[in-house]
Amino acid sequence: MQTKANELVKIEYDSSFKLKFWLLLSVFYLMFFIRNVIGFEFPVLAYLAWVVVMALAFDFNEAKALLVTFIPFFPAFQYKYAVLICLFILVFKNFKRITLSKACIWGVLIMLWELIHVAVFDDSILEFVRGFAEFICFMLLISISSDKEYDISKLIRSLGISSTVAFIMLVIVTLQNKDSSLLSLLEEGFRFGISENTEDFFNFNYNANGLGYMCNLVICGVLINIHNKKAKIIDYVSMVVCIFVGALTISRAFLVCLVLTFILYLLLQNKPIKKKISTVLIIAFACIIAILILSLAAPAVIENYVERFSVEDVTGGRSYLYDFYNVFIFSSPLRVFFGIGIQDVTDKILQFEKIEIDVPHDGYQQLIVAWGMIGFAFMFLFLLFLFFDVKKKNKSIAWIAYLPLLMLLINNLAGQFITDGFKILSLILVYEILLMNSKGSLNGNG
Repeated sequence: MQTKANELVKIEYDSSFKLKFWLLLSVFYLMFFIRNVIGFEFPVLAYLAWVVVMALAFDFNEAKALLVTFIPFFPAFQYKYAVLICLFILVFKNFKRITLSKACIWGVLIMLWELIHVAVFDDSILEFVRGFAEFICFMLLISISSDKEYDISKLIRSLGISSTVAFIMLVIVTLQNKDSSLLSLLEEGFRFGISENTEDFFNFNYNANGLGYMCNLVICGVLINIHNKKAKIIDYVSMVVCIFVGALTISRAFLVCLVLTFILYLLLQNKPIKKKISTVLIIAFACIIAILILSLAAPAVIENYVERFSVEDVTGGRSYLYDFYNVFIFSSPLRVFFGIGIQDVTDKILQFEKIEIDVPHDGYQQLIVAWGMIGFAFMFLFLLFLFFDVKKKNKSIAWIAYLPLLMLLINNLAGQFITDGFKILSLILVYEILLMNSKGSLNGNG
């Protein structure tokens, strides 16, 4: 009886996310501020050295939060090597608690399938390892059992605070580089997240749609905290910052996903129809007010969105890419079943078709282009068994917990998936939220 009581106490009182966690993470933030905002250059290897310190100091739940904080900072440091560092330290610290998930079997088959492509097309082994860094780390995380219950709102808050810090730096750095005011940039139709200098490494340079996805991911997380009645002031601040920065991307995908986020948030709540309707009316009224204020304060934002939705091809060339790659795939049975691998897709297309063209901008089509129908089936089975794993650990998944997953699946229609490492890292948050119980907590991964 005494042993069981001790176990209950151990589960109830987890030491995660205390002062030590935020102090070490604050130093991490400060390093980006010093290098990117102040402009004091120091070797980017310093980030990796500090990641080693944090990974050694943090417990399992804090380590997951650390990996999630890499999402908004990924362009500004060597995050793939940071992920690999966390991977090795997690194995070292949790070796006895690793039990391979059934989903991981399909994950390993995916990697072996790509390795065959590496051999056939003489691709880079180093890029193979780097390309799967986030995927391997995610498979490790879902295979480590934990006997400590922790509050999922803290994991969400870690991403929210990190994104707020990173995106504020993005705005400051952009204004510094452009030597212009925010209103002037908006009037020029500038989109935040797009860098004109492709050689500007280790700075806050995002793809605009990718930046919009990160903003939507944070917003989804905050809405879940609000639903669980665990939201704090900093969560609301994070949501406001992400809506603001997301709007500055002038991304159609961001705007559509933002609207869908709020619609799904309302639909996925267990509330009477009357309350849902009243909530919809309140949000609609608030949106109208916000649009009116925005049209007065920064009319250029409204004009830029109207202009982007008024063009003949609102897909931004994605429909052409989609049609081209469909023809390319089905022009050869070998491509249908085998694909051409993840690496250097544009170079291979140039070699095969003698044409320069962008990579696929549909995450699901990208899977078939890279790995054919066989690789697509492997990924489908990986995600399916991942869901079975969640259902085994959490038999009553709250409907609201599906919100980040749905956003990821929808966003993949307008962008890449397997080559966007920050989306693979976002699977950590998606997975943990699906494990969430009715109190907004989860008993680790076990």
